[in-house]
Amino acid sequence: MRCILMNHEHETLAFEVDSATGKVHNVRPLDGAPWAPLGILVSWSKPEPLLEHFIRGRAIQPNRPDLPDILKATGMQSNLELSLLSGGFSLSDQYWYRTPGSKLTWEQANFFDNEWDPSFGEAVLRRDFDALSHASIATPNATCGGLCRKAWILKNGKPHLLKAASIEGGADSVAEALASRMLAHILPSDEYVPYEVLIRDGETYASCQPMVNRDEELVAAWQILSQTGGTRDGQGCGSELLGAELFEGYCTALEDFGVAGAKQEVAKMALAATLTFNRDIHSRNMGVIRTVETGDTRMAPLFDYDKVFGTSKMEYMDFVCIHPAIAPFMLAAGFSNLNPLWDYSWYDPHALDGFESEVARTLSNCSAIPKGYAQHASQAFVAQLDYVRYVVAQSPSVASAS
Repeated sequence: MRCILMNHEHETLAFEVDSATGKVHNVRPLDGAPWAPLGILVSWSKPEPLLEHFIRGRAIQPNRPDLPDILKATGMQSNLELSLLSGGFSLSDQYWYRTPGSKLTWEQANFFDNEWDPSFGEAVLRRDFDALSHASIATPNATCGGLCRKAWILKNGKPHLLKAASIEGGADSVAEALASRMLAHILPSDEYVPYEVLIRDGETYASCQPMVNRDEELVAAWQILSQTGGTRDGQGCGSELLGAELFEGYCTALEDFGVAGAKQEVAKMALAATLTFNRDIHSRNMGVIRTVETGDTRMAPLFDYDKVFGTSKMEYMDFVCIHPAIAPFMLAAGFSNLNPLWDYSWYDPHALDGFESEVARTLSNCSAIPKGYAQHASQAFVAQLDYVRYVVAQSPSVASAS
């Protein structure tokens, strides 16, 4: 399949792609190449791997449980075919795909300015996959990544993302909203994405609005790592970095990229992950926001907290209830990533005093969570808060500020 990767009305790259495998061939820069995705042109001697990674990330993920039903109903052979044939429009960036000879324009078809047929998203949320055969694929839901069942809907004329709970009863959605309330205590409102719990047709969802506008794009951390050589081999996509290694590598990459206050920005991300014991930290769940036409950048707000406070799996919560003495060791092993040399001068060590009560109250009110787990999670939060306070107290950034 021959495609042109567009950014607004800029023709950035021409390429051929096998929609079954995602393999890219014959990549050519066009007049709008300066508006191509960050990092791809840096490796122009071999742009295919990064372009393939970029394209695969703008599609329903292959291991999402409802993907086989979606493909069968729409008659598509693969998630990439669905994304490519839909035009690839998203609510995370301004890229899209145009076939050679097409007269379609960004102004006509982008979802920031134009409404879309809600049938696709509604059918996915209802699990009414037969209805997808009559729904238009010109929807931001054809490019919606992640593993959980989700859809963009229009609520009062504005787009909202609904993410279905992965645990029956909505424990993970409740915890995601709890995490955003915690962030409200320590960060300004423009530095995190707020989530709320939404009950719809008897199902529990975590809901949020887009974090970019019609003139911006989310540049994921993996692109910045690739741009600056911040991966192990200097040519990878950053997805192999985890935990402390990811935060350290990303901090260096942000500094090389010219982001002011990189040590403070990474400290915010790592501290939030530590306090919520977030198990979904990777190089697609962080980044910067870039203005398309000017290239101006700012840090992306913190987003996507769907595996927090130990609610990633029911088996994990059951295990903690049975073996509570082991939980602190599990936390220490997985969430001790803070570097005292980062900048914590922004952090108020008393901002979360007493928040453990909200952790206990919120989780205990969720019927899907095993009895007794809420108290264990509350105690774990206190342990993590003590760890954070200890590291912050050792930080030269705090000593110099005082």
